[in-house]
Amino acid sequence: MPFEILPTEDNLIESYSNNSLDRNKYIEQFYKMLTSNSSKFSTISLDGKWGSGKTFFIKHTQLLMSVKLYEERKADFKSILGKYDDKKYSTIKDKVSNLDQCEVFPFYYDAWDNDSDPFPVLSILYSICKALDNGLLEKKSIKENFNSILSCLSKSVPILFGVPDIYGCIKQINDDFKSSRNKELLLPITDHHSIIESIKALIKVVIDNSHCKSIVIFVDELDRCNPSYAVRLLEDIKHYFSIDNVTFVFSVNLSELQHMVKMVYGEQFDAFRYLDRFFDIRLNLPVADQERYLKNEISTSEHIGILDHSILAVSSLFKLELREFYKFSRIVLLLAKSNSNFETQIHEDQVFVLDILLPLAIGLKFYDIEKFNNFIEGKDPSPILEILIQSDIQSLIKMIFLDNKANLENNNEGNIKELVEEAYQTVFEVKYKTVGKCDFRRDWKSILLSKVCMIQR
Repeated sequence: MPFEILPTEDNLIESYSNNSLDRNKYIEQFYKMLTSNSSKFSTISLDGKWGSGKTFFIKHTQLLMSVKLYEERKADFKSILGKYDDKKYSTIKDKVSNLDQCEVFPFYYDAWDNDSDPFPVLSILYSICKALDNGLLEKKSIKENFNSILSCLSKSVPILFGVPDIYGCIKQINDDFKSSRNKELLLPITDHHSIIESIKALIKVVIDNSHCKSIVIFVDELDRCNPSYAVRLLEDIKHYFSIDNVTFVFSVNLSELQHMVKMVYGEQFDAFRYLDRFFDIRLNLPVADQERYLKNEISTSEHIGILDHSILAVSSLFKLELREFYKFSRIVLLLAKSNSNFETQIHEDQVFVLDILLPLAIGLKFYDIEKFNNFIEGKDPSPILEILIQSDIQSLIKMIFLDNKANLENNNEGNIKELVEEAYQTVFEVKYKTVGKCDFRRDWKSILLSKVCMIQR
């Protein structure tokens, strides 16, 4: 059972086909924004907390754009998307047929994977050339522009030799780089404008070879990079924001990125205004529908049951992001379902302990260890009272403890709290008694702790 769902091609196709996060409408709106001729932005920031699903969102957008391009112009994109599998993409093809025409080539760049590279712009451009995979790296115009850029960066060539990811690849592009007739390339040339013009020319060649009118570059994981690299990447590529046929999309946690800027320029530096000059428009990542996600991707049942409702209530209590929610719910389901020593018939006391108390105890252990210790020692029932205010949980608690419709309707919130507190004390003080219609005749504290203590924070 995986405890993290990765944005692999298969997972992207499946989650988009099922609309697992209820984000498809937003992905399609974003697609329209990036492909529309009437709404052109040079730079867009997509703001979301760590673990909220930003990578999935932009990779879903990239997937739609790629499939749309292929379906519209198979001849052009056969070489670029050589691994394209018609059968695999069959569910996506039907969905993209209603989307606007795409004339934009999408490229994904993981900044975190490349934050050791000394020249971010060269790293991005080389990665695009490699992604196009149609002999672009061997074209004369590409070689000439790379050499022109390298000549302007000649003072930094010794640094490049220590970074095989970039220099080694560029060296392969032009085997004559160090030949005697090219020794002049190593002369100190520091004309900043020459670098900018050469890179702009290189971008134009790349776009021409993408069979598209423009290109969108999704820059991901920038807020996880070394702070100095993140700032350098932004400041390097700002020179190319004004190119009409290039759009940069930065998927970032803007709050974390502001902290990184202050680490470079000082705590008193106005990081908000600094970042504002880089982004034409700021977008917030739409909130994922965790209930839908739980039902489609995690839960083994077709219907949302008591355990699922508890998972959602605990997630709401601790404000879990998508990645945290996935891991937390997987662990809860794994531990709650390992009940081989229990009878086939499920009793109310078992439901209360394993479907209500267990998810809460796991959540507390992960996200509030002090409260967890007090909770399992029988000193503090407040966490369960906190989730009790949610109407779904309150209704489920009534069903566990009360046995007829009249009782369900007539018992108010105060009475339910009293029942829950009594049941809590019964479990954690190892009493054997009946609370409502729950007959506590097991050492549930021992059973609960044996499950919770299996996991580390």
